[in-house]
Amino acid sequence: RVLWDFTRPHTIIGSILSVVSLHLFALTAPGVSIINLSAFMVALTWSLVCASLVNLFVTGLNQIYDVDIDKINKPYLPIPAGELSLQKYMQVIMKNLRSEIFHSAKVIVLVSLILGIVRSCVLGTLYSMPPFRLKRFPLLAAICIIVVRGTLVNLSFYAHTAAILGTEMLPARSWIASSFFALFGCVIALMKDVPDVSGDREFQVKTLSVRFGSRTVLVFDCI
Repeated sequence: RVLWDFTRPHTIIGSILSVVSLHLFALTAPGVSIINLSAFMVALTWSLVCASLVNLFVTGLNQIYDVDIDKINKPYLPIPAGELSLQKYMQVIMKNLRSEIFHSAKVIVLVSLILGIVRSCVLGTLYSMPPFRLKRFPLLAAICIIVVRGTLVNLSFYAHTAAILGTEMLPARSWIASSFFALFGCVIALMKDVPDVSGDREFQVKTLSVRFGSRTVLVFDCI
């Protein structure tokens, strides 16, 4: 249960739905006639595994470096709630692999990085980890989200599926979808900080919501 809460389930579920939809989108592209169902299912399975692990790495890293902020904004998360330790417990793991292995946030994040590493891990790291910590700068934080959600996820998974099916890797339809989700990424970039003003202001993370107020950002986002 603790590991499930640590994954931020809504992001995992969103990633899974996104990957499945992109694969089906590529599957219905013009020119797809004979389908190698076995190859398609293998491609989909590996995509789901990689996307979930990368998602866990990015969200986990963010929780590790935002633990003090989350004590104010999200005290129910596993680390600030004391359910998940930041210690590695390597001696415990060596003595008993079943004991406390999932109670190390750093171990979970490291394993996820090793097993699911792709380019979006780099952006996820730059977003949360000092000395970069791009989340401090609204424009750069938004670019990270837009690039991952709009470009990397949509174009990369579409091209991966198209390569398996033997169709055009990046047709116009894939770029249209990418543009739509890039716009949706703008919405995410604005909305995600609206409920976190208290902690961000306390630790001088100058998001747009901190600079202009949650109400202003929310109204602008709705427009």
